Amino acid sequence: MHFQLSSIESADPNEVLDRILYAWALKHGVTIEPLEELIKKWPDRYQHQALGVADFLNGVIGISKNAKIDTLAEEIAHFAIELRYTGDYNDYEWITYFPLLGKRFNIRQCLNRIHRTPEYFEVKYHYEKIYSKDIDFRKEALAKILSKEIVYLFQVKEIIKKKQSKYESFKNIRIGMDDFIYFLNRKLGISTVAKNDIERTMKILARMIVNQESIKPKYSYREFGVARIKEHHIWPQTQEKESDLLYKFGDMSF
Repeated sequence: MHFQLSSIESADPNEVLDRILYAWALKHGVTIEPLEELIKKWPDRYQHQALGVADFLNGVIGISKNAKIDTLAEEIAHFAIELRYTGDYNDYEWITYFPLLGKRFNIRQCLNRIHRTPEYFEVKYHYEKIYSKDIDFRKEALAKILSKEIVYLFQVKEIIKKKQSKYESFKNIRIGMDDFIYFLNRKLGISTVAKNDIERTMKILARMIVNQESIKPKYSYREFGVARIKEHHIWPQTQEKESDLLYKFGDMSF
């Protein structure tokens, strides 16, 4: 279970974005309810001051009346990450290499490198009394990066939609500029290589979510869905068996 304790966003929830995220959740078997109603059902289960919660065991997202524009996006991000994390260990189609721009990672590779990002250290500080396992800090940090990409991509799409005639080529220009910025960041050390490569992966996943696409891996040989997440979190022996697989793929260096 993961929580959004606070938000860096000041904007209130966007009805259009929320409809998109509700549709994606429905497609992936996730229900969304007011957090206040969930607290009535299970008063001892949730952080009452939280803006949002992703409850994997119950397959539900709770959203507070004080939520911000990125709250639902962050809880959706948690489910997307968990679906990928528990659904398939390999995600081979995500490992795409670029001679100049780096590579896209699968979810486990992202989690393996997330400790090199500012988001990880922020989460370690703000969630020190919430989580005890390092994997939970890593997933929280990755979800915050993904939620930023979801909100940003939605806002860009809205600009293009409103000013289509003026910005009909803006989308392709922006993608090209993003690639160039990632290249400069990597070569000039403006940002960490790990964060740039993670953001590239999260940008792809964000597009799939905003476009309401299924995120099931093409080459998944395991059960995929909320039921698989529940199984993973219910059975301690399953978690123990899978715990060492976080670092099975990708770089082990710190």
